[in-house]
Amino acid sequence: MFLCKGLFVNQVLPPSASNCNFCTMRRKDQMRALDMIRNDSELASLALIQAPLVDAEIRGVPALKFMGDMVWR
Repeated sequence: MFLCKGLFVNQVLPPSASNCNFCTMRRKDQMRALDMIRNDSELASLALIQAPLVDAEIRGVPALKFMGDMVWR
């Protein structure tokens, strides 16, 4: 049996990403999925950690530190 204390959700679009139809629809889908997680009786007790979508590939220690600063602030 594995214990899971949290969920890490990657590439979450910010509210400001609604300047194009694709981004608006994708954000709505993401928010719908996050709401499903929050309202699920088995998942709601888990920590929900969200990482924003960034415009670069996260590779290497400096990029990981950058992402960590954004996520764990």
